[in-house]
Amino acid sequence: MQSKKIFDPIILILLTTLVITSYIIGFAVNENSTGGAINDSEHIWSNLQIFLNNDLKSAIVHDNYFDGRLPIAYIFHKYFNPFVTDIYHYRVSVFAISFLLPLVFFIALKRKFLDQKNSIFLLATLIIFINPYFRSSSYWGLQENYGLFFLITSFLAFVNYYKNKSIKNIFFICVLSSLTFYFDQKLLIVPLLCFLSIIFQAGRNKEKLYAVFFYSIFSLPLLYLIYVWGSILHPGAHSRIQYFSHENLGYALSIIAFYVLPFIILKKNITPIKDFFLNKINILLLLIIFSYLLIFFSQYETTEKYIFGNGVFYKLATITFKSLFYQKLFLVITMFTSSVIILYYFSSTYDRSIILYFLILSCGINPIYQEYFDPLIIIMIFTFFKEKINFSQKRILFIFSYFLLFYLGTLNYYN
Repeated sequence: MQSKKIFDPIILILLTTLVITSYIIGFAVNENSTGGAINDSEHIWSNLQIFLNNDLKSAIVHDNYFDGRLPIAYIFHKYFNPFVTDIYHYRVSVFAISFLLPLVFFIALKRKFLDQKNSIFLLATLIIFINPYFRSSSYWGLQENYGLFFLITSFLAFVNYYKNKSIKNIFFICVLSSLTFYFDQKLLIVPLLCFLSIIFQAGRNKEKLYAVFFYSIFSLPLLYLIYVWGSILHPGAHSRIQYFSHENLGYALSIIAFYVLPFIILKKNITPIKDFFLNKINILLLLIIFSYLLIFFSQYETTEKYIFGNGVFYKLATITFKSLFYQKLFLVITMFTSSVIILYYFSSTYDRSIILYFLILSCGINPIYQEYFDPLIIIMIFTFFKEKINFSQKRILFIFSYFLLFYLGTLNYYN
């Protein structure tokens, strides 16, 4: 069913022009809406010099190389980017490459939601253009956008495969989803979802064997890095890995819920609140989360006014409340409410399993940053998540406004 028209085409064109123009101006004025982008840019440029000035094998094991991600982005720039003569032209090249991400996102929306107007997809795409983390990564030559780009193209390959189950489409799924992982290890969920979807479909054993073969081949570079590093990470990045940072579970819940919250108005299958809280599985999960939050409350100790990471609600707690008790109380209430929001929006076991993956992953990284989920959760809601969406221009415009306020807030906070 087509959504009702509320936008004059001219107004939509003007809004699109304004948003994209602001995106371009942001680069021209060196916008920094995420705080650490400039330092990260200098660090990445330093790493890139190691790859530009050494052969590949020497660069990978270089003592001064330090990055929590695999080195594929540096390898790409070394061999395929002619604009790495200085840091400014390097930043320009990444800015230009990043333009591809909203473009493929628009295409992905059209391929998944066949019964909607282009105006809906355009409004949804504008949300990416005002995303502070997408913008900062684009402006300062950071690496986050590469993994997101291949996440979206993996989804497109995934859609193509289920329309035409050919060996060629299996190959594209495997290579694109593998690249998603190589550009950002936390996106291992993408090749996992693709692989399991192929393996657990009925019949089609030949295609399953091809999937196993292709993924085995594409895993060889990773196995080589593990061999030379002795780990999945360069030895210099081991300090970022934690055995179990349980407090990150609560922070991750609040960060993810921040992005899920406005999408509740798009939820197609609305569950009455009473039915939600009478569901035995929901009650069990909320009791488990409540028990965890009691532990969090008893062990939370910081009264610092600023610390890297932990998300928007942590910063709000430390800025708003001087009292340790009220900080803890605010965070626990926020985390429990976040759990309700996530469980309410994602009703299927499939979607909740993806959220669980990100929550478990967050416990192995310290500190945890908001950018790890932004704009990842937004893109996943429109692609790999299966929760059905009830589109309308009015609802999408509301979500756009929500994230516009967040962008303006981050811009003000960090400047």
